[in-house]
Amino acid sequence: MMKKIYQLMLAFLAVASLNSCKKYLDVKSNAKLVTPHTLSDAQGLLDDATIMNIKSTPSYGETSADDYFLPLSSYNAAGVLGQDIYVWKAIDYRIGNDWSYSYLAVYNTNLSLDILDKNRAE
Repeated sequence: MMKKIYQLMLAFLAVASLNSCKKYLDVKSNAKLVTPHTLSDAQGLLDDATIMNIKSTPSYGETSADDYFLPLSSYNAAGVLGQDIYVWKAIDYRIGNDWSYSYLAVYNTNLSLDILDKNRAE
């Protein structure tokens, strides 16, 4: 009797696993999320100067490095956070991983190239 129940449960699990969740995965978690599809979307990604240019290189490691000397005038012109990092002051460092910003620029570029390929094929 237990063997038949076990076989029945195994068959049920096999059938249930064949029924994939494609519809569930296609539903967006938030209706306000937009997936870029058009060439203007790709151009908008590439025109975001903050991500593509300003935040594209990790800087805090080099700011705290000892391979250069910062003149007093430049040190005074830096913000408080930049001064604290330069002198290795123990601070509550709650700034996100600045290495991720450089990868975000690469991701946006690759996404734009994918959009360009899809629009060229259509």
